[in-house]
Amino acid sequence: IIIVFNSKAALDSHIINKISSINEIIDNGTDTNIFIPKQKLNHIFINNKLINKNKFNIGMLARFHPDKNHEFFFKVIKKFDLITKNYLVILAGLNINYSNLILMNMIKKYNLEKKIIILDTVDNIHELIPFLDLNVLTSNSESFPNSLIEAMSCSIPSIIPDIGNISLIIDDCGFIFKKDNLTDCYNKIKFFYENYYKNDNLDLLKTKNRERVIKNYSMKDCLTKFKKVWN
Repeated sequence: IIIVFNSKAALDSHIINKISSINEIIDNGTDTNIFIPKQKLNHIFINNKLINKNKFNIGMLARFHPDKNHEFFFKVIKKFDLITKNYLVILAGLNINYSNLILMNMIKKYNLEKKIIILDTVDNIHELIPFLDLNVLTSNSESFPNSLIEAMSCSIPSIIPDIGNISLIIDDCGFIFKKDNLTDCYNKIKFFYENYYKNDNLDLLKTKNRERVIKNYSMKDCLTKFKKVWN
């Protein structure tokens, strides 16, 4: 039996459970020809006023699930709200909708109704990501988050928790906070906002993100590795 894992973290978990097999690690890949940096602002998300290009747009692209830790994210944003009002939060993913009363109550609890845009599942997510300024993930558990490399491929920097193999994926192209550490996550967002957002440092960081995905996490390379295992 050959079992293919999408990260070393997933393989390590498999070994702990003492399942006997031949193991291969093949990192997830993304289509770098689809997930590309924005070319122009004449776009459905701009035209429909879902995104304000004059605001600091923070994205969290994750389904609604306890593992994704949305309430932690809202606590961080509430704290960030104390230093600036010049931002919007864009939420997208499965069950991210107005019918989700648990989600809506969380947003109301932190008085963020006017700061959050809810998009549910977005089929053309590759058209949304390039218009974010920052991608944030606050998960409790991850193996290899596709949303991270999709954002990186679009040249969007990320702030993410130190879980799974995330630190190996992002390297020096983004910012890592200690899991469940609200202050650390807030400080990383604040640091990015004050030192990178609309700053000369940003272009280099954005370029590094895309270059890293093209070099290490392209769909083409992923498929090549699978073919080698298959053969």
